[in-house]
Amino acid sequence: MKLLRSIRFRITALATALVAVTLVVASLAILTLVRADLLSTAEETLSAALEEQALDLEQAYADLAFEADFDSYVTTFAGPSDFEVAGQEAELGSFLQDADGMAYGDVLLEDEAFATLVLDPTSGEVIQLIDPVSQEPLEDAELAGVLDDVQFGVIDPELYFNDPELMAAESGEPLLVGATSLDAIEASVDALQDALLLIVPLLLTTFAALAWWLVGRALKPVVSITARVNKISSANLEQRVPVPSSGDEVSELAVVMNRMLARLQRGDERQRQFSADASHELRSPLATLRTAAELIHRHSDLERARGLASDIVAESDRLDDLIGDLLELARLDEDSGHDSWEDVDLVELAQAEAARAELDGRATVKVVSSDIAPSVHGSARQLRRLVANLVDNACRHADSVVVTVEHCPEGDPVLVVADDGPGVAPEQADKIFERFSRLSEARDRHSGGTGLGLALVKAISERHGANIEVGRSSDGGAEFTVRFGPSPTGR
Repeated sequence: MKLLRSIRFRITALATALVAVTLVVASLAILTLVRADLLSTAEETLSAALEEQALDLEQAYADLAFEADFDSYVTTFAGPSDFEVAGQEAELGSFLQDADGMAYGDVLLEDEAFATLVLDPTSGEVIQLIDPVSQEPLEDAELAGVLDDVQFGVIDPELYFNDPELMAAESGEPLLVGATSLDAIEASVDALQDALLLIVPLLLTTFAALAWWLVGRALKPVVSITARVNKISSANLEQRVPVPSSGDEVSELAVVMNRMLARLQRGDERQRQFSADASHELRSPLATLRTAAELIHRHSDLERARGLASDIVAESDRLDDLIGDLLELARLDEDSGHDSWEDVDLVELAQAEAARAELDGRATVKVVSSDIAPSVHGSARQLRRLVANLVDNACRHADSVVVTVEHCPEGDPVLVVADDGPGVAPEQADKIFERFSRLSEARDRHSGGTGLGLALVKAISERHGANIEVGRSSDGGAEFTVRFGPSPTGR
């Protein structure tokens, strides 16, 4: 059953079926055309023989130069005949054209009338069989079957004589009628049909075998790719599928699959690095908490206990922030829907975060916006996190922060967060967006963040189709610019 469902079998079967239909139709067309050509040739041959006989009659009339009984002389020439009835060679007797326009004449066996034929002079078709004695319609299946395989030809001899009066007859106008058997034609057609019955199956078998081989050869790279993919697991994502040199769709599939494997490998490496970094980052506050708890347990000094309690609260807050950032990154990695997105006012978000930062007393935050408030279609929660992380990052390193929200010349919203802090060195501009990455002066855990804030900013920006850049502000500090483009949802 698996073989019957395979692409190789289905393509071969479909191609063979199409070729079979084509060959059958072509064979029927050939048989029809050959039979029609042979019939046409036989008809032309019969007509030529009758014309020759008419010319012989004209010459005989000219040589004999008699006037009496000419009608009888003409009608004794029945024309060429070549068929058998009841195993005997049949002959045609005299034929006359009656008043109804039909040709009447006898079929002779050993010079005796066996049946009277009624022919259509134009087509030579047998209209009726009549008993020559009783003049009643004759029902003779054998004779009718024989006559079906006979081609009749009828001509008017008057066309070949200059004296029509000599052709007059009381019982009707004499006609020249000839007949030729179609047995040879039918035999030729049957032989051709037998040959086609042998050739067509051989051609189909050969084509099916060739199609099976060609399709198998074309799909051989797919088999190799399948075998290699079956061997690839999370433990050996560095492997790649073989790329055929054909340059066709299969080759393109292999290239695309290798790109996918490369992305999976990079994702796996990032995940492993992320797990290692997260374990390291989580271990530090947990160790502090454990140490503080042990000291409180060993020492009853109230002042010392209060200091340790403060450390526990600070490390707990830091641990909570770290876990929150980890959960947010996990949501961004897993969430791909846009159902809950809405139009978000960036100015409103910036003002809310500025008020929160000044309330904490960390730095002075000023918000500058254009007359027309820019809005972004996206997740309000994620965009709030983006603005908050940028503002928090600036407040940790500076005394004054300016948040600018405006439209770029192309009309898309732009968010700029600038500070008067130490700034970011150009060689560290890309590194700061990596997870668990901090600048050297931010390594102190009491002043530095979780190391995930800017990574979250970059992830949220990319999710909303924005591009983020870091440069130097006019005050010498860092300047983060988020340029929003068209919404990924197409709005």
